[in-house]
Amino acid sequence: MKKSKRFVKSAEFSFGKGKSLVVSLFSNCGLDRIIIENEHGIVHVKATGRSRFEFDEKKQGPHMCDFWLGNPSMTIALFDYLEGRFWGQFNWGELFRYQKNPKLKRVLTTEIKKLVDEFENNAARRLNVILKEQKIKK
Repeated sequence: MKKSKRFVKSAEFSFGKGKSLVVSLFSNCGLDRIIIENEHGIVHVKATGRSRFEFDEKKQGPHMCDFWLGNPSMTIALFDYLEGRFWGQFNWGELFRYQKNPKLKRVLTTEIKKLVDEFENNAARRLNVILKEQKIKK
């Protein structure tokens, strides 16, 4: 494919070994970019973003893509939920001011990760206790 700065509706190119393709989605939420790499004939897909994503390798219907990568529908990770609830309490001016502070964002991200880990560990313990109690009653 020739280098060009014009917009195109489709592109066709050879994807040789050791080459990568980055798809940048320019999204404010969800996936930020997708990196597709061909290493020794094996294709690897990596996705990054502020939310989780789903990957499916089943064709959804005739003439459809062989692979699908996107944001999960109706599913939200606990981390994303807590982060959204935290930032959602501020007005636009506050939000703009606070999000410009990288140290604050790092500290908050670390703390939210700790909260998620604590919640998940506690939930697993409590649910396992219920399972054991139910097995004993049978």
